[in-house]
Amino acid sequence: MKNLAGDFLKFLLVFLLIFHAYPEYIYWTETYKLEVNGGEVYQAIENSKKKGKKKKLILGDSVTKQFSESDIDTSIYLNLASNQAISLVGQYCLLSNYIHTKNKIDTLYLVYHPLSFSNNLDNSFTFHYFEKPFYGHEYMNLFSEEVKIQIEKVPFHYLAKYRPVLTSNWSPTFSNEGKNKPFISNISKVYLEKIEMLCRSNNIHFIIVSPPINQKFKNEFLEIEKSNKNLLLHSYFKNLKYYPESYFFPDHIHLNKVGLNSFSFHELLTNSSPK
Repeated sequence: MKNLAGDFLKFLLVFLLIFHAYPEYIYWTETYKLEVNGGEVYQAIENSKKKGKKKKLILGDSVTKQFSESDIDTSIYLNLASNQAISLVGQYCLLSNYIHTKNKIDTLYLVYHPLSFSNNLDNSFTFHYFEKPFYGHEYMNLFSEEVKIQIEKVPFHYLAKYRPVLTSNWSPTFSNEGKNKPFISNISKVYLEKIEMLCRSNNIHFIIVSPPINQKFKNEFLEIEKSNKNLLLHSYFKNLKYYPESYFFPDHIHLNKVGLNSFSFHELLTNSSPK
């Protein structure tokens, strides 16, 4: 019996060592950032902290990242587009990083699909894509009370930085999303204003523009435009452009090969730039 108990303890110690040793290794070498889903978020964070001379900055969701990658002048623009799961809070953190690294930019482009504004840190991607990269002392002073409350609603939020969890794709099953979510969430409203204020205080032109939109959303977005009271989004709605379903993947949002070959991201930016 003693041998059985001893063997079990040895097995347990070895298991715990292996369970923690590998996560510690890939954490300190930062290789997990290349292995887990959402590596583009970690890449955007890293790039936002680099000193650079580019005068124009792009923030955006996964549609923007997909749309921009093959058609952008990297000598002029720094592209920090990642995905909508980081919410406008995450976009604000990236902008804050870039400015506080003493970089001087003259224009910020927020290229955002209309559906991305509804993110209120209450969907199934919040834990993995937002909490793991951003939930910690480095960004805590940028979080409003509502952001902190939303984070604490996510099951096991306190494990987001636990190495075996942080370095894996594991996340809890969670979603408070409803069918009648507002077009723009409370958190998006607040952080859109925070982004605008940060730009204004640093003499940065702030431009909000949408990527190409599937025509299936046209009636819905026209109705939203009628009731929109957010002045920052007035021009945004006026410049929405709608295109055939055949340009999009089955999710109705991301552009397929036909769509990507039909548009120029560079033209999207230059046509929306201040004259």
